[in-house]
Amino acid sequence: MPGGGALFFALLQCHSFAVVGCCEPVDDAPPACPLLGTHRKVRQILKPAGREIAAPPGFLTACAPSVYDRGVTSTRDDLVELSHYAWRRLWERMAGLTDEEYFWEPVSRCLTVRRAADGTFRSDGAQGPGEAFRFTTLAWRLSHIADFLREDRNGPWLGRPVPELKARDGDLGTATGALTALETSYGAWRTVLESTTDESLAAPIGEVAGHYGAASRRSFALHVIDELIHHGAEAALLRDLYLAQG
Repeated sequence: MPGGGALFFALLQCHSFAVVGCCEPVDDAPPACPLLGTHRKVRQILKPAGREIAAPPGFLTACAPSVYDRGVTSTRDDLVELSHYAWRRLWERMAGLTDEEYFWEPVSRCLTVRRAADGTFRSDGAQGPGEAFRFTTLAWRLSHIADFLREDRNGPWLGRPVPELKARDGDLGTATGALTALETSYGAWRTVLESTTDESLAAPIGEVAGHYGAASRRSFALHVIDELIHHGAEAALLRDLYLAQG
């Protein structure tokens, strides 16, 4: 039986379609996972909303060999594996994104990214305290993901330097620009996370994190990965809703 981190990864893998929304394995491809007692190979083809896409590397392959055959033994390896898995899933689901989808509002008064008077694009930002819940566009959601993956605090809070990134002038005004920014931002997060060790992750974040200073660096890494997972699921669902219009 795999250890705690690999166990969580396996459960995530077996239930990943419930997370991303409107995606199911083909009928003759039962999930393969040692926790469910089956080792049959899964076909790496998904059928979301009338189109077929190839699964990203390691996505629903039999028994997740990258984890089980190699035997992940460290906290750092578990976190890196989970982060890369969540990223590959989001990246594959955003393939072919158009500007129309990017700015599509499923309901009125969505939080989104808008052109400012100076010609740049600016996000509406987060909801204010006590403000009624508002839906978001993919533009808002993907800009948010790109922002938290490249935050200056990510390096110092994990005991690492801040990655050198080119400053962005405003937010992301096109689907192509958003995907490019996402890839750059994930590269920055990947650099930070892969440079950690089990020992450094077990240490407290320290004074740099203010009242979160007593928390472990590991808990902060999990927080960022959780943000990537749940916002990625929301972005995938918005694509499915757009396709379901007609």
